[in-house]
Amino acid sequence: MQTVLTAFGRLARAELHAKLANRTEFLLIGLGVFATSLATAATLYLLAGQQGSIAGWNRYDLIFLQGFMLLAYSLQSGMFNAQFMLSRWLRDGSYLRTYLRPVHPLLQLALERFHPQGFLVMAFGLGYCVLAVWAGGTAQPWWFWPAFALLWLLAAVTFTAINLMAAASAFWFGEAWPTQSLVGRVTDMARYPLDMLPWLPRQCFMWLPLGALGYWPGRALLHGTPLLPVLGYMLLACAVSVWGAHRLWHAGMRHYEGAGG
Repeated sequence: MQTVLTAFGRLARAELHAKLANRTEFLLIGLGVFATSLATAATLYLLAGQQGSIAGWNRYDLIFLQGFMLLAYSLQSGMFNAQFMLSRWLRDGSYLRTYLRPVHPLLQLALERFHPQGFLVMAFGLGYCVLAVWAGGTAQPWWFWPAFALLWLLAAVTFTAINLMAAASAFWFGEAWPTQSLVGRVTDMARYPLDMLPWLPRQCFMWLPLGALGYWPGRALLHGTPLLPVLGYMLLACAVSVWGAHRLWHAGMRHYEGAGG
């Protein structure tokens, strides 16, 4: 593991140096992330209307959910950005090199590419969360920020594992983009309060487990839901998602090998 972390650190430094060499490109990436996230946050703020809330979530709660969703996305954005290249690697045969290396395929995927935009996504997400907590004006208990950091980590790993499962569809379909696009649209619902949905869709979203990406962390941190049950749910969602990604990638590699890839 230390060897993997050392290799990833070197990759991250090299990629960061390369991206910062073209500061205009890096600046445009940052402006794009900021503009799209700000537009969504402003939309949520305005949707609250004159009553100032949606399904019991006030304007600042909605901004917090937006920020937390960005934080959940930051791990994938920085470390597992190469998943979007899997379909091309399978088509041109370059993915065969994975079979020759004694490293888990998902670790290899992380070592293929690092994108500094993950830092930007993380910074904007954290900024929205801090702004929402500060502007909300409610005094927070001492455990708020440690719990926030732990829930953030669990949500980020869960979100990344869900998207890695979507990327693995390329092993069977040859192209992962349709599945990734569908999963992206579904996970995007995590930035909204699930209480606004009818009972059946709400239960489906909570146990997909999209509730782990924003809704339950928001309930525990902002609405007084007991933290320990939420942590239990988050740990379960994270473990099941990671296990699912692990098994699906191994099954996909066996299918690719058996199909003559």
